[in-house]
Amino acid sequence: MRFDLSGFNVRLHGLDVACAEVVDEAWGLFAGVGGVPVLDVQVRFEGAELRPGTIDDAPLDRTIAGDAIRFRSREGRIAIEGSGTGTAVVATGHAATRAYALINLIIPALAWRLPRYGALIVHSGAVLVGNRGFLLLGQAGAGKSTFVTHAIAGGARAVSEDLNLLVYENDRCWLAGSPLRTRIHRGPGPGRWPLAALLVPRHGSPAALDPVPRLLASARLQGNLPFIGDCWMQVPGGPRLTRRLDDLPAQRLTFAPDSSFVPLLERWPQAP
Repeated sequence: MRFDLSGFNVRLHGLDVACAEVVDEAWGLFAGVGGVPVLDVQVRFEGAELRPGTIDDAPLDRTIAGDAIRFRSREGRIAIEGSGTGTAVVATGHAATRAYALINLIIPALAWRLPRYGALIVHSGAVLVGNRGFLLLGQAGAGKSTFVTHAIAGGARAVSEDLNLLVYENDRCWLAGSPLRTRIHRGPGPGRWPLAALLVPRHGSPAALDPVPRLLASARLQGNLPFIGDCWMQVPGGPRLTRRLDDLPAQRLTFAPDSSFVPLLERWPQAP
């Protein structure tokens, strides 16, 4: 199976038909052969059987060895070499359970590999207002789903309410479509849109946009890098990418659970 994540290629080998069908259902919008080869993973299934409905977001054990990395969870393990090739071993069980266990291993591997190509995965909610992207930073409970849901009601388009892909290329930062994790709203599929601003959430009314100090925005961004935020300076390409992202425009968005903030984003004047 081959997937093009808006310019980044992922290859998965060794999936049986039933498991491949589930992965294709989740990532099918991104099926393709283009893009920079980021991951090439041989998959096998062995060990204890996973029961349906037991896939979760439990913390992963992580081992770093230079450019290589290994992640392990109760669902399985993945080992990726500096070249991007690797193996994933997933527990046995129902096809859907195995497929999502595999995806749960592929995503942290991508988080490790992408920074060397000028990209990173961010825990955030993202929408498109017109042809520009806005990224609301935040862990669970920050209001990401509320932000995306009400932005849609105000005429915006959803990208994802949980994990998003940022790409720095040609001296600009882009919000890229990806299938990484969309719990409620299905995104637009492959594509890249200029990032207008990072948003730091504040709950309240009336809706408002206020400047955020650069150091605070940078800290919030690094604090919302899943799987690798605590070892960011060890990530190949991470320190270089940090310097580029420090100049991204950032605003504090005050918003209530309604769409009154969308006109503020529409009028946001600063070009990325």
